[in-house]
Amino acid sequence: MHDMGNCVNRVDHAHSSAIMAFQILRDLKAPDEDIAVIVSAIGQHDEATGMAVDAVSAALILADKTDVRRNRVRNTIKESFDKHDRVNYAAVASSLHVNVEKQVILLEIELDGKIVPAMVYVMTPGHSFGIPSDYYSNVIWQGYETAGFETQFLEDAIEHAYQLVQKQEREGDFYQQSLFHMGGYDGMK
Repeated sequence: MHDMGNCVNRVDHAHSSAIMAFQILRDLKAPDEDIAVIVSAIGQHDEATGMAVDAVSAALILADKTDVRRNRVRNTIKESFDKHDRVNYAAVASSLHVNVEKQVILLEIELDGKIVPAMVYVMTPGHSFGIPSDYYSNVIWQGYETAGFETQFLEDAIEHAYQLVQKQEREGDFYQQSLFHMGGYDGMK
């Protein structure tokens, strides 16, 4: 139901899907409270225009973004694949594991016979690019360690962010400072 708006257009499909779902649920005489929760979750599930606003929308976003597998691709012309086709075609299979005790969600994706663990982060709209705060960096660092990921990738990414911000400051493109201070990985570990 959350993607049925794709029959109208891929662009803004979440909102089209929400409107269509509203009418279907009203016709089925679903309780108004349930309709509101469901329609809101559907309308919020697209990364370009929405974000998790409650547990139901968070669950839908997680389910939608982790449903990755080759047999979802209907397009047979590889040269015309969009970003969704490319990601799905690369994945032979995927599985999602939730460890409530450790507060870790692990997505395993099988790419060409090899299972690859992945950490997924979706940045909510409205934030400018900048150097991550110490608090944010520490949370991500802990997630890497808990999931058993190599932390060098994180260190490299933060160093790259420092370099980009310094370049943009020199060129006068913009200035973005974290709410907590400049941050980074100096306070991690």
